Amino acid sequence: MLHADLVCSVGSGDDLVARLERAGILQVLDLHRGMPEELGSLERRTEVDSRSIEEALQKVRLVLETFDRFLPVKKGMLQGFFGSPPFVSEEHLRQLAEKLDNVRYSDELQKRVAEHDRIVAELSAARSLRETLKPWVELDLDLATVSAMRHAAIIPVEATHDQHEALSALVAESGHGNDSVWQEVSRDDRKVRGAWAVLTVHRAELERLIRQGGATFVRLPDIPGTPRQALERLENAIADLDRQRNSLAEALAAEAEARRPQARALHDVLADRRRALIVPRSFFSTATVTVASGWVRERDRGKLEALAAEAEADLVLRPPQQGEAPPVHLENRKLLRPFQILLEMFGLPAYSGFDPTTFVAISMTLFYAICFGDVGYGLVQVLLAWGLKRKFKPAEGTRLFLDLFIEMGAAAAVFGLLTWSFFGTSPGYTIGGPKILGLLPLFSPTSDVLVIIGLSLAIGVVVQLASILAGMLNALRVGDVATAVFDFGAWFLMLVGILGWVAAKMLPGIPPLVGTAALAVTGASAFVIVAFAGRGSKGIGGRILTGVISLYGIVGAYGIVSFFSDALSFSRLAILNLTAGFIALVGNLMGGLIVSTESILTAIVSLVLGTLIIVVFHVLNLVLGMMGSFIHSLRLNYLESFSRYYRTGGTPFLPLRREGVYHRFEQ
Repeated sequence: MLHADLVCSVGSGDDLVARLERAGILQVLDLHRGMPEELGSLERRTEVDSRSIEEALQKVRLVLETFDRFLPVKKGMLQGFFGSPPFVSEEHLRQLAEKLDNVRYSDELQKRVAEHDRIVAELSAARSLRETLKPWVELDLDLATVSAMRHAAIIPVEATHDQHEALSALVAESGHGNDSVWQEVSRDDRKVRGAWAVLTVHRAELERLIRQGGATFVRLPDIPGTPRQALERLENAIADLDRQRNSLAEALAAEAEARRPQARALHDVLADRRRALIVPRSFFSTATVTVASGWVRERDRGKLEALAAEAEADLVLRPPQQGEAPPVHLENRKLLRPFQILLEMFGLPAYSGFDPTTFVAISMTLFYAICFGDVGYGLVQVLLAWGLKRKFKPAEGTRLFLDLFIEMGAAAAVFGLLTWSFFGTSPGYTIGGPKILGLLPLFSPTSDVLVIIGLSLAIGVVVQLASILAGMLNALRVGDVATAVFDFGAWFLMLVGILGWVAAKMLPGIPPLVGTAALAVTGASAFVIVAFAGRGSKGIGGRILTGVISLYGIVGAYGIVSFFSDALSFSRLAILNLTAGFIALVGNLMGGLIVSTESILTAIVSLVLGTLIIVVFHVLNLVLGMMGSFIHSLRLNYLESFSRYYRTGGTPFLPLRREGVYHRFEQ
């Protein structure tokens, strides 16, 4: 990564931004961060008013929200996960955007939406009124006269059966029974509805009795006609409003279908204009010149030099200085590039660290191949990932993720070939019989259980030792020689010595001298660890105590218990392989047991059922196997390996480039 300073005349800033955006090679820095006050006093900043662009963007967003309301964009699960915005050329995008008069169209559209919402509100009110009047349909009384009576009052109420009986008793006991008349309108299992007619002079007393009885006052609408007549008018009004609403909604949906591409294009064009206005705020300008600063990849040095010449700008390039934190851009060969996303998920390495993509690619592929080793499953995974790439043409991140599964699926198929596993079967081979081509399978996991467990543990030991060496390399890159020698180097020699001594004791044919030499290396390395693991502690006693404790693994860079427990964790590779193999085997056996040849009809039915059982088992095994193999392989890298050597802290390289929410631009 190189630091770049571009100096151009003060009026050329906008042209420089446009060129940098098209090139997509420079990550622009804000020169005002940490700028000394005396230098800042020399700046002549030009205030740019972006309010008009912001207002236009707000209007087009409102248009798109309206379109989504009346014609939602429907995406399937696969489209939502793997789909990406379509590619578009600059010319085509511009032509689409010019077809929409944003201000006029947005205002007209919102008027139509307001009319739709008004109709919806009226429709809701009419339906609510209809529900209110339905229980009172038998009330033979003009509703407009209820509130207009002067000498008598009509009081509609609603009560439970018990409340109604209690209220009737209260009215009778009060002595107003002759002054009040009850007309029941409707009754159901829970409620009684009706109206009390009473002289106006006794209204207050009757209302008190209604409250005392627990009944509920009902406010009927003040509209002309009886409830039955009002309901008839409401039904007609509701039908008419419903037709208006549907017609307007259909028109707005058709508008969304026709205008959505134009609105999306305009959105991305306006967003680009806003970015072009905002980026120059990071520049430093005087009365005569404008300075832009940023980071560029070394491989793009020639492109930036050509861009500077075309823009008639001076270019100054230099390597990063001490104290600077350049962004990180991982660059690997095409075959390794998909594994970079695993590092990005965990966190990019510090700029001064090393890129472990190669190590992660080898380990991740090997782990996955062992967990999911089967020719059939591996090839199906490859075809699925390839098909998704071909169908959805995803953007870079999703494309790399699918490439990752293509490569790991191919590795699983290769491991399955070596163990002669095809959807849980071994065609042409029986356990103990002659091998295919005299070679395959190298071993059968379902029968040679100890072999695959031993292979998994051996891989765990090798990965742990390789992780320690990677940690030592990382420490040397940052100049921490003490950590590289006393922590990683000493632990590597000690663990190799322990393994060598154990091998000399358990394996015949190894000379005793090898065991003695391994024991000596172990002792010397242990002495170094005890002496220097606590070098940060005060006093000789504290250093030695810390060193002794670090041998166990409670403190310090590593630990004997940590080494063997992490190595044992790799037995999950064998367990996942055996689990997938046995599930496939059980599915094949269950499907085969159902098949019967007693008659033609029985044979057909049993064959269909047996095939269905086998397919269900294999689909389930495929999904669980892919998920489990990926998650556990990732876990072994993140926990058992990364914790030994990997140090995060890098920030991604984000060059200024043309970007859109709804489109991808041709580069």
